[in-house]
Amino acid sequence: MLLHPEILCLAMVAAVCGLLLAGFPVAFTLAGASGAFALLGWMFGVFDLAGNVFEWVDSPFVQYPGFEPLDWKRGREKVKISPEFNSTQKVIKGGAFNSTRELCRVDFRTGFNPSDSDAGLGFRAARSAEPALDTVRHAYEKLAPPSLLVDGIDTGDIFGIEVTDYDNERKVIENYRYLAFAHRAFGLTPAYSRLKKDTVDEPFVVGILTTSEELKQPLLPAGSYAVAFKGKGESKRYKEWEKEQRRNGGRDQNLPERAGDVMVPWPGIPVQDVVEDIEFDQEVEALVFLNANNAIVGMVPALEAKDADTTTLEAERLDDGRKWKLGFSVPSKGRRSPFFQFELELAGEPLNP
Repeated sequence: MLLHPEILCLAMVAAVCGLLLAGFPVAFTLAGASGAFALLGWMFGVFDLAGNVFEWVDSPFVQYPGFEPLDWKRGREKVKISPEFNSTQKVIKGGAFNSTRELCRVDFRTGFNPSDSDAGLGFRAARSAEPALDTVRHAYEKLAPPSLLVDGIDTGDIFGIEVTDYDNERKVIENYRYLAFAHRAFGLTPAYSRLKKDTVDEPFVVGILTTSEELKQPLLPAGSYAVAFKGKGESKRYKEWEKEQRRNGGRDQNLPERAGDVMVPWPGIPVQDVVEDIEFDQEVEALVFLNANNAIVGMVPALEAKDADTTTLEAERLDDGRKWKLGFSVPSKGRRSPFFQFELELAGEPLNP
């Protein structure tokens, strides 16, 4: 009797599982495809927690809190047994097809040098259920704006779009596109009535924006930016710059060309390397965009800036997915909170969830 290939495969897996459960060792010379042992899958559909390949994790190989070495008696001698912990190594867990069966346990962990590789070593790709949450967290950690470190960002109230192109045949992600914004968390934010005066000279960081897409408004390449509010009026730095221009008899030729109401970053210099602020209209309330060097590299006018009752972040799609309007509150200790609204526009293809 001939068996259908799928039935034959299931029968083989069942036989292997039966041998494993019965305590018989089963040898493999190569790693299996992820989820190959479906009958041994976890109740939540998580496979290969033990065996197949060791799993890289991000934790350094250090002892757990409260760890004590094992006391062992060797003849008359008493010895303490302990792993050789090394904080420069990363933890790998779970055993592999080319390790002994004693290591193929969910709780087995050891250290491995991050620069090394092995046929029996892999990793598990995972992400949060909330679209773009991991992306905006990574952007915040990468930028680490000093003025935002105390309050942090509110990861419970974000705007995020993710579009993933997945090749089912090869089981790989071919393309990942995203746009995400998170506002400042509850903390030390003053009322808008005070912010609009205090931020004329020093913009106040209100959130983090990160995207894989080139932006048309503000005019910026893909990347991660701190978003800050600036009140209406010429800042001290701008006045000093103007004075310098007059002293030099005109505009500095090394500055970038003007594009609309905002000046683009210096041609040929990656935006993340820019260390000086661009020139922009000082006579409007604005949301400015800062790179990792804390330089202002983009700007959009604030459509709204006011004190209001605290609300959750709202995102409105204005066209086919290129243009978005974001409105958000920055929770403060006062009875009302600063509320801001601005628009973003992608330069390329639309981005729809």
